[in-house]
Amino acid sequence: MHILVSGAGIAGSTLAWWLARTGIRVTLIERDPSSVGKGHNIDVQGSALSILERMSLLDTLKANNTGERGTTVIDQHGKTLASFPLETGLSPTNPHEILRGDLCGLLHAAAMKQSGVQTVVGRIDPGSVLVNEKGVTASLHDGRPLSGDALVICDGQWSHLRSHLYDPSDITVVDKNFFSFYATIPREEQDGDQWWLCSVDRRRMLTTRPDPHGSTRAMLLKVPCDAREKESLEAASRAPIAHQKALARTLFSSTGWQAKRLCDGIDKSDDFYLHNVKQIRMARWVTQDRIICLGDTAYCPTPLTGMGAPLAILGAYTLAGELSILEDDATRIPQAFSRYEKIYREHVEKAQEIPLGSLLPGIALPSSWLGVTVLRTFLACLARLCSTPWIADRLRGDGK
Repeated sequence: MHILVSGAGIAGSTLAWWLARTGIRVTLIERDPSSVGKGHNIDVQGSALSILERMSLLDTLKANNTGERGTTVIDQHGKTLASFPLETGLSPTNPHEILRGDLCGLLHAAAMKQSGVQTVVGRIDPGSVLVNEKGVTASLHDGRPLSGDALVICDGQWSHLRSHLYDPSDITVVDKNFFSFYATIPREEQDGDQWWLCSVDRRRMLTTRPDPHGSTRAMLLKVPCDAREKESLEAASRAPIAHQKALARTLFSSTGWQAKRLCDGIDKSDDFYLHNVKQIRMARWVTQDRIICLGDTAYCPTPLTGMGAPLAILGAYTLAGELSILEDDATRIPQAFSRYEKIYREHVEKAQEIPLGSLLPGIALPSSWLGVTVLRTFLACLARLCSTPWIADRLRGDGK
């Protein structure tokens, strides 16, 4: 059996590794291998950790940890208001934080060590994809032909292949009304090992986080205050990078703390992007019996859930399991795809639920200074409670 996989990111590389272990040949098609190695912090948790351990990658994951040791809330003057050390088990920092690019890199390297896995650099021409009783044929944009028993699409949230091969009614984009400006900037000694959070008025937040490469990851978070601001941010998400950087400065330069440093760093950064946060929900993951979507392409949950990487890894593992029991009988691929969707859809739908529902992210980014003060007071009280040993034990579920 031979499976074509469009996208060599977290889902695609994990799927390739597990398929190859069962003797199934895999061709990974990746348009731009250099882009796979980019991205900011992601969490790996739950069953995904067990899967990585079975792949002998858990120690590598830990070795590539970002080095973040907790979360600290500060005001616009840099004064510490609340601290949530990782050791308490109650910190927003995950013990298995890793940069998306680092996780993609270690998964892809592991996949390429498996016999039967090859990577082709290029992009599938959506109009060339044909499905018949023998499988799937296609060609890259440069004309190179491809053929396999099935095609798995996991080339990102805004996949052109998915848009071309699925009916628009199959794809629902859920707007979360939230925008993130991301950039890698030079590290300064004061950055330390904390995730620094500074929330200010007009639904804005400035944050920095450590990485294992000697730099700092800056994030400027924004919830639109009104329709005009929403329209401006939506337009910027489709505009050239220079326009996006200018908008970041306009929105955040007067917020205090390290606003000037962060805006200056964004201007000079060559690793910058503006994320218009939206979920992907699909009515069906399978089309034409031999084509299926996986990972963010099928069910992007957004960073608000912290479940993007875990869903991609577990989804790839589950799909590989269904294909592996076919005993090289490609005629039963449609049944395997159907079983996978039936098994995994309920888990995905639960994982896509945003904590506190419609209150996030707005509750963390108040519009007024009064709201900011209330939020800061609540977090300061919570931090003090969590630092009390017997309360911390009960919050973690360790109390008797």
